[in-house]
Amino acid sequence: WGAYVFFNQPFTPLLLASIIVLQEYLYRGLLYIALSHAPQYRGVGSFTIRTAQAFSALLLVVLLKLGLYGAVVAAIVGRSCGLLLLFAVNRRILSNSVLDFGIVKDWIKRSWLPLYSNIVLMLASLDAIIVRIIAGSETPIAYYGVSMSVLNIVSTRAHFSSALYARLLAKRDVKDVIEAFWLSYLLLVPMIIGVLVYAEPILAVYNIKYVVAAWVVRVFVLAAFFQVFSTLLATVIGGLERRDMVEDADLRETVLFKMPTLRLAIVVLYLIVLSLSSFLLRESELLITLCWSLAYLLRFLLEIVFYNNLLMKEFRARLPYNTFAKFTFKFLIASIPIIVLPIVYEVEPHVSIWVTLENLLPAILIAGVSYFSILYLIDHKFRDLVRRSLRYIQEVSK
Repeated sequence: WGAYVFFNQPFTPLLLASIIVLQEYLYRGLLYIALSHAPQYRGVGSFTIRTAQAFSALLLVVLLKLGLYGAVVAAIVGRSCGLLLLFAVNRRILSNSVLDFGIVKDWIKRSWLPLYSNIVLMLASLDAIIVRIIAGSETPIAYYGVSMSVLNIVSTRAHFSSALYARLLAKRDVKDVIEAFWLSYLLLVPMIIGVLVYAEPILAVYNIKYVVAAWVVRVFVLAAFFQVFSTLLATVIGGLERRDMVEDADLRETVLFKMPTLRLAIVVLYLIVLSLSSFLLRESELLITLCWSLAYLLRFLLEIVFYNNLLMKEFRARLPYNTFAKFTFKFLIASIPIIVLPIVYEVEPHVSIWVTLENLLPAILIAGVSYFSILYLIDHKFRDLVRRSLRYIQEVSK
């Protein structure tokens, strides 16, 4: 009801969408169970949801013309498929589980810590509400929404965290971070550059009216570079912590408390900057969203700085930044054709999504082939990955 009144959105689809909230809670619970014995299902589950959602949307929105109702039902169908998959994966564990009141008691005793972390996340989600109140317009929210959609496509931050965290808990060796960084930025760098050079036609795929916000989307997508690294740093710090394993440990002395406290301070600063800029620039919806994107980027830059200091202070550890810089340089070298491509193959945004896609897809194909070809020539890690992948395919095919 609040979203219906505040954001002036239709009530029935919002009420129907509340089912997704319950699905999300169930999905996360099942996912964390699966991560303990089959961590690959983080990616498999995400792929299942997106695939089922895409096919459902094609049927309900494109073919049956159900509009917003079709989109909401497609989201519900996608998550239902993800839930069925994880129920099947965890079936044996769930059937053999017993209720241990000792664990329940310990969880209740320590539950304030995850609740504290969730409060920080809830505060961060107030940014859209603050902008809506101060700006008095839904346009900045629309620009922010399409920016987040593009950013989520580009960002790969969720795929390495569970595997890296488990290895750090087992070995306490930050060398595993090198592999996580390389795998994460292998696709992240060229995708960011691709959005930077082709932002206008990409936005035209969503709707031609979003093209004016191209620079807003560019800054938000650039923030993905720092957002992924911030997640990587947080994973390293959490994986190295051991004091929480002691039964009577004071959790306030651990990094599990210090990290959300740092995030809380940064989020409060982020919301203050966002509030001031929205008030001062309330006459220009585009400038409000541009400042929003800059504040968003600054938020993750600050997280990186403070997390790095926390890592050195608590564990006397330092990440191999020279190695990270070498990897990034190679990814940038391989991305040069993507930067040059718009000069020889310009893609103009068009009102028709099909015309835009028809012109954009060849550019994506050329960019992908050129990037991976150059990277194969200059990066031995990528050559090794290709060889191992081919050997695996041959073994499976036998």
